[in-house]
Amino acid sequence: MKVKTLMIATFSLIVVGTVAEGYNLAHHQEMALSKCKTEHNIDYVDSKGFKCKTTQTP
Repeated sequence: MKVKTLMIATFSLIVVGTVAEGYNLAHHQEMALSKCKTEHNIDYVDSKGFKCKTTQTP
């Protein structure tokens, strides 16, 4: 009985973590588009944040 409960709890945590990571990625994509103005100006987006490309003039 305890093993089954532990397995259900572990599976639930994995599912919740996956859903949360997907939500964070989508939210950061929206924020990156807002701040960087276009998709071309986005360097990267992940579930932890994003970075806009910087243009350097010589």
